[in-house]
Amino acid sequence: MVKQLSFLLLLASFALIPASFGQDTLNQGATAVGGDFSMDILRPEQYQVGPIRVEGADNYDHNAIKLIAGLRQGSTITIPGEAISTAIRNLWDEGLFSDVEISADREIAGVIYLVIKVTPRPKLSRFRFRRVNKRDADKIREEIDLFSGKTITENLIFATNSRIKGYFREKGYYSVDVNITRVTDSLIAN
Repeated sequence: MVKQLSFLLLLASFALIPASFGQDTLNQGATAVGGDFSMDILRPEQYQVGPIRVEGADNYDHNAIKLIAGLRQGSTITIPGEAISTAIRNLWDEGLFSDVEISADREIAGVIYLVIKVTPRPKLSRFRFRRVNKRDADKIREEIDLFSGKTITENLIFATNSRIKGYFREKGYYSVDVNITRVTDSLIAN
C-alpha cells in the first residue's frame, strides 16, 4: 500500500547561483572586475579599502553584512588575494544568501571602492499538508522544524522530506511518496 502525501511550502523566491570575484585567464591574466577597474591576476597589488556598498539585501543590516564579510573601510587588502575569498566564504557560511558577489566599483589613487552584491535566500511564509488526515498532520508538525520566517535551504528541504518519511515508516508505511512543492507567496515579499 502506497500512502501519498503532498507538502506545500509557500516562499518568496528560489535561486541558487554560484558566486565568484571574477577571473578571466583568456585575456593574458587581465580581467575587468567592475566599473573602470581592471587587474592583472599575475601581479597582485595592495589597495586601501574605500567605502563599501551593499546591494540586494534590503531586509538586512548593511553594516552587519560588511562586518560578517570582514571587510573594513580603511584597511589594506591585496587583489587578487585571500581577503575577498574569505569575505565571500564568511557570507556563504551564514546561510542567508543564495548568491554572493564582491566586485570593485572603481579605484582612485590606491583606494578601491567595493560592492557586495547578495541575493537573500527565500523565507518560509507558511506550509500545509495535502492528502493527510489532521491527526497525522499535527504529529508531523511536531516532527519537523518549520516555522514562518525560517530560511529555506536545500538541506532543510531534504531534512523535512526525510523526517516525514521516517514518521510514516514508524507507522508501518514503507512506500511513502513525499512531494514538497515550493510556491512563491505573492502576499509577502521574500
